[in-house]
Amino acid sequence: WINQETLCTDTLTPSSYPCFSTPGDSARALYKMNMRIFNVSTNHTYDKGIQGLNETWKFWHNSMPDDALATGIYKVGKYNRIPIYNYDGVKIAFLSYTYGTNGIPTPEGTDKRVIYINEEKLIRRQIKLARKRADVVMVSAHWGVEDSHVVTDDQRKLAKKMTSWGADLIIGTHPHVIQNAEWIKAKNGRRSFCMYSLGNFISGQIVADNIIGITFRCYVIVKTNAGGEQVVRIRRPRFYPTVTVYGAGHADEHVVWFRDYTSEQAMQHGIRANDSRFTYDYIWDVLTNTVDKKFLVMPRRKK
Repeated sequence: WINQETLCTDTLTPSSYPCFSTPGDSARALYKMNMRIFNVSTNHTYDKGIQGLNETWKFWHNSMPDDALATGIYKVGKYNRIPIYNYDGVKIAFLSYTYGTNGIPTPEGTDKRVIYINEEKLIRRQIKLARKRADVVMVSAHWGVEDSHVVTDDQRKLAKKMTSWGADLIIGTHPHVIQNAEWIKAKNGRRSFCMYSLGNFISGQIVADNIIGITFRCYVIVKTNAGGEQVVRIRRPRFYPTVTVYGAGHADEHVVWFRDYTSEQAMQHGIRANDSRFTYDYIWDVLTNTVDKKFLVMPRRKK
């Protein structure tokens, strides 16, 4: 699973800030890295208007392999169609929602749209349908405050609601920096695991915190209880830190595990031309001061 922040197509002209368009080959490269589920519900989904929606829909449905699933753009009025991925006999529902679209309204006349996180009745309906149709329910929420490591009360409140409605896993995106994670227990006794923000997996941004990410791993166990009901258990949630690396002028941009990164490499990073705070120790401090140590897999600290 990965959050694809921008539109991907083979047809639209590539463009950068503030209205993005990304070549389809970027999505294919992620697929080659074994990414299979792509969240496409973000604040940039409407960047190219109705044409962007239509071309993005065609790309994900016609140009990607059959076992790639893009979720987050919904057909208007077809909200009961729950995206489900079948993996090794286990049905996993993937639902995606966004806080907004940068002030750009849903294009007039479109038959496709995102679902905003304030549409709680619709979200509740979808999660409850997913709970009936799938073994595991995973929800992606594009929320929170950009560039802030602080989890907001609104994020926590919505996570608790989504848990009570039937979510097993909740993955947060949008802040572009890492945030903490926690187990959530709703009043009805349901339990989920929520990652409020994984930060960026790969990014050309020029602030130190934006190129520090975490990759999530857990075990999902599905069993049938004595009453014949499917019971989902999330086990051993862990975060593995990553760093986006690039040289001067963003040359050779790529991702490395923090465990393989050194102080010498940090001092040679191209980001230091814009943010001199970036050092090995700075990365260490951001990670350990943000994410609960019981979830964070850290290497032995290098000098």
